[in-house]
Amino acid sequence: MKKTFQVEGMMCQHCEQRVNKAVMNIAGVTACRAIADSGIAEVEFDEQQTNAAAISQAIEDTGYDVKGEV
Repeated sequence: MKKTFQVEGMMCQHCEQRVNKAVMNIAGVTACRAIADSGIAEVEFDEQQTNAAAISQAIEDTGYDVKGEV
């Protein structure tokens, strides 16, 4: 499954890397592409191993706000 999350607070490449690293550490996530300019994170994951809530929490744990899915 692929979902796009609206992420508030990312400003630079370092922010993108922090989000990517946090999300990729979740079992079942196969890809993550955070884009600071657009304020989004595109995530591909296996629904049997994780869910959107866990991904949102991982992003928020890095210090950014998830405003929902796009």
